[in-house]
Amino acid sequence: MRSLLSFLIFGLVLSFSVSAVVYRWVDENGNVVYSDKLQPGAEAIQKKDIQTIDAPPVAPITPKSETETSAKTGFAGYKRVAVVSPENDAAVRENAGNVTVTVAVEPALQTTMGHKLALFVDGAQISEPGTTTQFNLNNMDRGTHTLEAKVIGSDGQVIKGSERIVFHLLRV
Repeated sequence: MRSLLSFLIFGLVLSFSVSAVVYRWVDENGNVVYSDKLQPGAEAIQKKDIQTIDAPPVAPITPKSETETSAKTGFAGYKRVAVVSPENDAAVRENAGNVTVTVAVEPALQTTMGHKLALFVDGAQISEPGTTTQFNLNNMDRGTHTLEAKVIGSDGQVIKGSERIVFHLLRV
């Protein structure tokens, strides 16, 4: 009940501030001053409506089902692709800027079917897709970075990707 009352009071205050008149005048130092308080010699300013633009409609995105992926790749699908090291939102202290990234893939990467693993750092693929699940990043800049792993099929299409994680590299 208390939150409803607070919400109503906030709405009333907001509606009064939106409809308030703005006054303009020049002070004794020659500065132009704007205020919602009427002063001697002030003139009321006519507010113009704010220009707005409606966003264009976005077509719905329908992810490929595991059945479609299986039919395309001949594989039942990966249950898990995840960057497990460093952990999400971890602070990595490494003065040389070297970071080891470990990716978990379950079931194991299907190399016999031409599946490869690619690592993306800050949205950019760092190397050609390969069969390793451990990546060594050298001399990285300090700061916040994102990591994402993707299983790539023999046709170059992404089969499954990990969630994007963030880590913070601390170096002197």
